[in-house]
Amino acid sequence: MGRHELYEELPFLAVPGLQKKEHSLSVAFSSYAAALDTLETDEYLTSTTGKGLNPEEMEQRLSRMSLLLLDELEADATTVTTPLIFAVLIASLLMFNGECSCV
Repeated sequence: MGRHELYEELPFLAVPGLQKKEHSLSVAFSSYAAALDTLETDEYLTSTTGKGLNPEEMEQRLSRMSLLLLDELEADATTVTTPLIFAVLIASLLMFNGECSCV
């Protein structure tokens, strides 16, 4: 996650009550992307084989792709790395340090 993405997502994670909005935006994005993928797959199969997906296959693909994309979005949002843990630990220790060793 880059610095730009961090500042974009910070308000959703820091302000109470906006986590639900962030989750609903993730669900909407994954549903939209899954619908596009399903339509593109159907068009591709229709153009190459002459037979597209039947409604049951379309529903299964839509559901599977939506869950896959949502899981990927949620995993990216909750990544905690070792350098982040050490940075928070060091900042916490320095904040409560009585002496200033920077002079």
